[in-house]
Amino acid sequence: MTSTRPARGPLEVPQAPKVDADILRGERRRPRPARAAWLIPTAALIIAASWLPALWFYARHDHIDRLDNPTVAGAADQACAAVSSALSATQGLSRTERITAGNTAIDQLITTMDALGPDALAGDYPSTAWIADWRSLHSARNDVAVAMSIAPTTSLVVPLTPDGYPITLRMIDASGPSCEQAITLAAAP
Repeated sequence: MTSTRPARGPLEVPQAPKVDADILRGERRRPRPARAAWLIPTAALIIAASWLPALWFYARHDHIDRLDNPTVAGAADQACAAVSSALSATQGLSRTERITAGNTAIDQLITTMDALGPDALAGDYPSTAWIADWRSLHSARNDVAVAMSIAPTTSLVVPLTPDGYPITLRMIDASGPSCEQAITLAAAP
């Protein structure tokens, strides 16, 4: 019987791949460190670049615990300086006179801050609470002045936030060291 297959040319044997001598000995060829050295800096650069937008938005957001609007913070610094100097100047007066003079300075601070307007204050989140804290401290000082007519050794009880945090600490946290002296002097009539 004869085959019905068409005749083909001679069979082609595929060429065997060239083999390195290291592979024949069982050793794999390792990549040189210089070839992979670009991977680490590239990966670090990609990771750093992915964090840049997050850092940018974090740096530009309104901090909820700090007077950071330049207009509001500048007015607060000036008003606190006026309160500090007014309270420091009352050292020779009686306690009731010190409270009255200090409250006049605090009234001026509140008026100065309110004069900035609701738009400027709304643009700096803690400003309204900071001004409300000054009002609370003013009221507590008035209460001490009234109570001193009955009990001359009455001391000021610093009002607390709803979560039990003294408003004076919250005020210092919001305004920073520029108002710390004014707040400290106002809390100790």
